[in-house]
Order: sequence, then structure tokens, then C-alpha cells
Amino acid sequence: MFDRVVEVLKAGTGEAGFTQRDVSLAIAVLYFHMINADGVVTREETEKFRSMLVQQFAWSSEELDDIIASAAREDVAAPGLFSFAAILNQQLAESERELMVKRLDDLARSDGDFHPLESDLLEHVRKLLHVS
Repeated sequence: MFDRVVEVLKAGTGEAGFTQRDVSLAIAVLYFHMINADGVVTREETEKFRSMLVQQFAWSSEELDDIIASAAREDVAAPGLFSFAAILNQQLAESERELMVKRLDDLARSDGDFHPLESDLLEHVRKLLHVS
């Protein structure tokens, strides 16, 4: 995905360069990255992660499993979070990006332990998405 993001940004194709699947996958990757930030993925985090995706996108169970598997692959393969943030910066309004950061915060706190690595990741994503 990183190479594709770079191509779209270089071409300056704007919103037409990314699909709704790109946007939903970018969101899923950020959620996935957050629940893995502290090295411990709890049942509460996993349930919240799945619930947030279903609420946001109304996917079937099969679609949800597919996007989660894709998010896991993309998260491991990506050199960082820039490409996912670039998609969201281009496709989402500032208010939607602010909501994204709030959801990430909710997800990080869902297990009752707001780990310093989760806090650092939240601040990093906040900067990448250009929200305060």
C-alpha cells in the first residue's frame, strides 16, 4: 500500500486516487496498530476493535474478518503509519480525523490500562492526522 500511496500523492490525483476500501483499510490498520502498541492484546481490546469497525462500516462477519486480516498484513509490511495517515488526511475532513483520534483513544483505554506506548502512539497519530 505504501508504494501506491506514494504514486497517488506524486500524481496529485486527489480524492480520486483512493477508494473507500483504502480508507477503511487505513482506519483498520491504525486501530490494529493501537491494540498491538503495548505488546499485549486483550479480549477487551479485540472486542472493541471489532465492534468499532462494524459500527463504522456495517460489515458482515466475513468482510470484517477479511479487513482485519488485511490490516494485520499491512501493519506488518508498512514502514510506518505515514501512508495510512496520508489516505485519511486526503479523504477525511478534519472533524472526521478528530473523531478517528478519539476512537483510537477509546480503543487504547478499552482494557483499563493506558500504557505509555499507547499514549505515544496516540500523540504520533494526532500529529500525522494534523489534529490537536
